[in-house]
Amino acid sequence: MAASGKGSVFVVTAIGIAVVAACGSNGNAADGGPGQPDSGLSGEADDASAGMFGSTADAGFSLDAFASCAATTEEATELPLALYFMLDSSGSMDDLVAQTTSKWNAVVSAMNAFVGDAASAGIAVGLQYFPLRAAGVPATCTSDAQCPGTTGPCFFEACDVGNKKVTGVTPCEANAQCAAGVDCKPIGLCHNDRNTVCPPGATACGVDANNFDLGSCDSITTSTCLEGDSCTAQDYATPAVPIAALPGAASAVTASLAAHSPGGNTPTSQALLGAIDQAKSYATANPGHSVVAVLATDGIPDECTPGDIPGIAQIAATGLTGSPGIKTFAIGVFAPDAIATGTSALNEIASAGGTKQAFIINSTGQNLEQQFEAALNAIRVAALPCQYKVPVPDSGTADFSRVNVQYTSGAGVASGVPYVETSGQCGTGSGWYYDVDPTGGGTPTAILVCPGTCSTLESDSKGRVDVVVGCGTITR
Repeated sequence: MAASGKGSVFVVTAIGIAVVAACGSNGNAADGGPGQPDSGLSGEADDASAGMFGSTADAGFSLDAFASCAATTEEATELPLALYFMLDSSGSMDDLVAQTTSKWNAVVSAMNAFVGDAASAGIAVGLQYFPLRAAGVPATCTSDAQCPGTTGPCFFEACDVGNKKVTGVTPCEANAQCAAGVDCKPIGLCHNDRNTVCPPGATACGVDANNFDLGSCDSITTSTCLEGDSCTAQDYATPAVPIAALPGAASAVTASLAAHSPGGNTPTSQALLGAIDQAKSYATANPGHSVVAVLATDGIPDECTPGDIPGIAQIAATGLTGSPGIKTFAIGVFAPDAIATGTSALNEIASAGGTKQAFIINSTGQNLEQQFEAALNAIRVAALPCQYKVPVPDSGTADFSRVNVQYTSGAGVASGVPYVETSGQCGTGSGWYYDVDPTGGGTPTAILVCPGTCSTLESDSKGRVDVVVGCGTITR
C-alpha cells in the first residue's frame, strides 16, 4: 500500500475498512432471506448440506447479492499492536561505531526515540535483555569462589594479551591453560570499549579495527562469572519492563535502558523462546491484539541449546503456528566481516517467524541510530496489515457463520475473499480465517488474511476491504 508519511521505511498503510452490519435476515447469501428469489450467487451458506459454512470452487466471488443483507456501514479498526522486544546486550554491544559511541549507545538512543515518537502512541511495548544471569549467579564477582558450580571463573585473567603468540582472548586461571610459552596474566579493560581487554599498566589501548581510539587501559576490581549466563527460557519470558501502552510506558523503558549495560555472551535460542512465550501470554490475556516478538542482536549464538540457526528458526516457526500465533521480527547489527553470515542467519529466523526477512544494519556505517529507529518504525507498521477486528453486534450474539470479506481494488472491481478455516489451508490462494476456529466452540476476535491475499492488498494503494456481516460465509 502507500507510504504512511511518518518517516518510516518499507512501510505500508492500513487498508481502508468498512463493516456492513447485519440486517437480521436468516436467509443465505444467494436468496436474501427465507422465501426470497434466488440471486444466482454461488456458495449458498444456508444450504443444509453445507454445514456451518457454504463453499465455492472459485478463489474469489461476486458479492452483489450481499446488498440485500446490508443495513448499515461502519468503519472497522485494525487490531491493537503489542511489541515484546528482546535486546542483545552481550559484551560485543560495547564495540565502537563512532569515536565516542558504542553499538549499545546507538540502540538505546533509537529505542528511546521510538517509544517517545507520537506515531507510537497507543502501541503496547515490553522489554527484556539477553543474556541474563542464571539463578544464584551474582551480577559481579571479585573471586572465583563467588561463582557457583560451573559458572566460573570470575574473569580477571587471560593468556597474555600482549604476547604475539596469542590471537583472540583466552580466559585462564593458570599458565597450563595457555599455549606453550604464554603466561596467564591479569587483564584490564579499554576505557572506550569495555569489551576489549588489555594488559594492566599499558598507558593506552591504541585504536580498534575502524581506527577509533580505545582509550586508556583501566585496571578492574570487579568482573563477572564467565559462564554465568542463563539458559532458561522463563527468565527471558519475565519482562524487565512489562508490556504496556505508549506513551505511558515510555518512561519505564527509558529508565530500564539507562540502568542496563552490556556484558556476557549470546544465548539466542532461549532468549527468543522466552520472548515468544511472553508474547503468547500477553496475547492470551488480551484477545483481539496483534502481538509480535522483536529480536535485536549483533552476534551469532554462542551458548545454550539449541545453538544452531536451524534450531532457533524452528523456535520461531513453532511460535508462528501456535495458538495464538506470534510473528518474529529480527534486526541485525553486524560488523562488515559478519554481515554475510549474520544476514543469512537472521533471514532464516525471520522467514520461519512469518516476517520474510530481517532488517540488517552495518554497524560501522553512518547513522546506526537512525537506521535502527527506521527498522523499528517499519516493524511498527508491518506488524499490522491484514489483521482486523471481528465486528461485534450492538446487542445479541455474534454469528460467525455470517461473516464475509470483500476486497475492492483501486480500479473499483469488487470480489469476495473466501474463508479457509485455518492458516494451514491458505496455500498461495486467496483467503481469510479467524484467529480462533468458531466450529470448535472458540470465540474469534480477529480476522486474519492469508499471505496471498495480503500481498495483493499491500500492493494496491487505493484498495479497500469490507467485512460483510449477515450473509452466510462463503468458503474456498
